[in-house]
Amino acid sequence: MRDHSVYDPEVAYKAMNEAELLDWNLKKADAGSKKRPYVGKPGGSGVTRASDNQITREKVQEVANNPTPVNRAWYERHRDKILQMMADGQL
Repeated sequence: MRDHSVYDPEVAYKAMNEAELLDWNLKKADAGSKKRPYVGKPGGSGVTRASDNQITREKVQEVANNPTPVNRAWYERHRDKILQMMADGQL
């Protein structure tokens, strides 16, 4: 901690274990939610395309599995919203 001028143990722990904490939060949120069957809308093709700014479970998993600078920036921009959606059971 002293080598990197981080004197708060909690901050150092979170920095060292960020990926594991994200995985743990995703698994915890996934375990509490029930899987609902997909019901297509009448007249629709049944396929919806998510935009880059839309937050979905698949998008969060994709970002976690591919830690590129772009994905990291996306996660940091949407981190508060992702955590809130996990707490509400929406992800």
